[in-house]
Amino acid sequence: MELIYSLIVSPSGGMRRIGNAKPFSWAILIFVLALASKTTGDLLILGLDPQWARILLALGLTGRIVTGFFVWLAASALLHLFAEAWRGKGEVSTLFTVLGFASLPLIFSSPLALVAKFCGRGEVPLYFLSTLFIFIWMIVLQILGLKRTYAFSLPRAILTYCSPFFLGLIMLGLLLSAFVLSLGSFISLRPTF
Repeated sequence: MELIYSLIVSPSGGMRRIGNAKPFSWAILIFVLALASKTTGDLLILGLDPQWARILLALGLTGRIVTGFFVWLAASALLHLFAEAWRGKGEVSTLFTVLGFASLPLIFSSPLALVAKFCGRGEVPLYFLSTLFIFIWMIVLQILGLKRTYAFSLPRAILTYCSPFFLGLIMLGLLLSAFVLSLGSFISLRPTF
């Protein structure tokens, strides 16, 4: 609990303490609780019939945990690869743990959904804004975790964090260019009658 408190009060110091302690089992627990809270919050805002809500909660939670775990694992591996490319020295297990703790803000999804529900008509925009704030908070924690794990400066941590997105955009641009070029050659080779 002390690690969680320090992460909320002083995110940079909290990430340092988490990186030193490497509480792997706590990271998994926080990750599962965070996804459970997010799923519950989403269903509260939808305002479904209780029977449907129970079914969707079980299915949504199972799907989010399985998918989320693989995304967490893939993100750790990919960010570790880019961190090493940027000459960072750190362990992927530490990064995996700090990224798990970085999901902590999602725990506030259910309480924020309840607050939004009591606000009346503006519940969806209010919940959307609070979810946006939560995701920004998570990104900040992930960057701080990356910074702490690989002893990066803040600009280098941000660059490392954004590198997979930049690479993805470049690959998407190349795929779209190849598609347009192949479509253009297909149209020019088509016989005209």
